Amino acid sequence: MQASSKPRIGGRALAALLNRKFDFAPIKKRLLAEGRVTKDVEGLQLAFCQWFSMFPKLQPGQTYVMLFDDVDEFFHVLIIHTETYEKLCFDHLGFKVHHHPLGESSPEGIGAGIPASVDLLEAEFGEELSPLLKEWRKSHERGAAKVSCAYRGCPNGHVSQNVEGTLPNGVVVVH
Repeated sequence: MQASSKPRIGGRALAALLNRKFDFAPIKKRLLAEGRVTKDVEGLQLAFCQWFSMFPKLQPGQTYVMLFDDVDEFFHVLIIHTETYEKLCFDHLGFKVHHHPLGESSPEGIGAGIPASVDLLEAEFGEELSPLLKEWRKSHERGAAKVSCAYRGCPNGHVSQNVEGTLPNGVVVVH
């Protein structure tokens, strides 16, 4: 699939659209069947939709992260449903968000992306922000948060996984 250059909605409007209209049923079914999550799958879907919806709003150079938690599990199960994931990315972002996990140890300095990401989410969703995403700040303040993956906004409106100076070399720029 090729990237699209047509303007995309993001943030609150995209999250609401995805949460209402996109078919996440196979992902939720697999999460429950495999016992991979301990939270309500509808709440996970909302949290994922809110997190995902912010990609079109990232500014060049802005760091955006995903933490190791149940929202990350939702993301991982979605990714292995390749056709569903590509449809989500290309239909709603115009490009694919590639995923290269950081592993159990986050690179030094990447923790600053946690409050920055939560600030971005809170500014967009306010009181409607998922409690699962609100928990990221508390987890960070307790020193318990670990970054699963990190992205940086690019001038072309896409995202890169190469958060310069903090992530391993060789990560993929999204086209």
